[in-house]
Amino acid sequence: MRAVYDELKALDPDGFHYATFKLEDGVSFVHLAFSEGERAPLPDLEAFRRFQEDIGERCDEPPVVTRLGEVGSFRMGS
Repeated sequence: MRAVYDELKALDPDGFHYATFKLEDGVSFVHLAFSEGERAPLPDLEAFRRFQEDIGERCDEPPVVTRLGEVGSFRMGS
């Protein structure tokens, strides 16, 4: 995962915000990505593609992608 953040830092994509959080159980993660553009750059990152390789073998449950529609926010993604 560190390589994904390193690549994002090097590319510094405009309008893109990304964070990873570990949940209280110590094994589950939530990734939040905010993109002001039409398409987030994550799928184009070599480090992210490597991170996703064999992800099913590393997870007890498969990852779920959910698109969120913002209702309101305060300083999120800034």
